[in-house]
Amino acid sequence: MNENLAYCKLARIESLKINDISQNEVKIESEQEVGIQFNTDARKGLKMYVRSPPEE
Repeated sequence: MNENLAYCKLARIESLKINDISQNEVKIESEQEVGIQFNTDARKGLKMYVRSPPEE
């Protein structure tokens, strides 16, 4: 593993876009490109792991 490329960082999604149109939420049922803006910088080739909020 290249240590220069491996790191974990918490980030909040601030906006989502599909075909340059802002979305409040998206449901992905087939392969498509989604634009994601985070509250912090992200590297090219980013791998995301989604953390669901705890159930109340």
